[in-house]
Amino acid sequence: MEENFSEVSRFAAEFSARLAARGTACAAIVRGCLDSTNSEGLRLLRSKSARPPFAVAALRQSAGRGRLGRRWFSKEGASLAMSVCVELAKSAEVMESFTVRAGLGVCGELRKLCGAELFVKWPNDIYSRGGMKVAGMLAELEIGADAAAAVFGIGVNVDFSGLSEGEIPDEIRGAACDLRSLSGGDFSVCDVAAAAVAGVLGAEKYLGRTGEEFEKFDWLKGRRVNAEAGAEKFCGIARGVDSRGRLRVALEDGSERLLCGGEATLKKDWRPAL
Repeated sequence: MEENFSEVSRFAAEFSARLAARGTACAAIVRGCLDSTNSEGLRLLRSKSARPPFAVAALRQSAGRGRLGRRWFSKEGASLAMSVCVELAKSAEVMESFTVRAGLGVCGELRKLCGAELFVKWPNDIYSRGGMKVAGMLAELEIGADAAAAVFGIGVNVDFSGLSEGEIPDEIRGAACDLRSLSGGDFSVCDVAAAAVAGVLGAEKYLGRTGEEFEKFDWLKGRRVNAEAGAEKFCGIARGVDSRGRLRVALEDGSERLLCGGEATLKKDWRPAL
């Protein structure tokens, strides 16, 4: 227990120092072990134990979750498990576009930190140019009578070099990679955490120009995708996003569909559109 407390204190001190060095005004809350940082963020928000903006990070996470109920791999020292809570204006455009805007912010800050070519795979993953998953994100909204807030969960593969082959789950082996192997840079999990917080807090700057900015980070652009919207499924070419972060999908008949909150996966036989 004493060793765990020491690690939590060390991480919290370094995390806070990295935020301060960036001039980022955000409380840093660190736990040794959590079920889910998003769940903890929601608990803190609902109990009014912390006031946005705040970030909650865990050295170990037992039930981290992504979209559609997927689990997220988390390993102390090798990955970041964190959620950032921010207040949002209660408008349809602000709330609907938040996930994509925050993802743009995080991807941009991670690019600057490690120098690797990173892209947003709509709606909430960060990929390498070669299509390996580096990070996953999940936004959960808390809407009250007078205010709205978002808890934005971020899982980042930071450095797998110290892991044995058996420590990496079969389902991500060959499909995921870490920032260190992509860039060879010298940075810590706390460096990555501070960069990600800055990215989420900077999401507001993309408001009103989400589609334009997304083009710089769009991993799916021009690729043939299988799209799902509820029970409906269709195929088309990804054409970026609109101002609300909805994926634009060009269909074979020349029409265009907007996908909001659904799923778009790369069609295996895709080829670049002319």
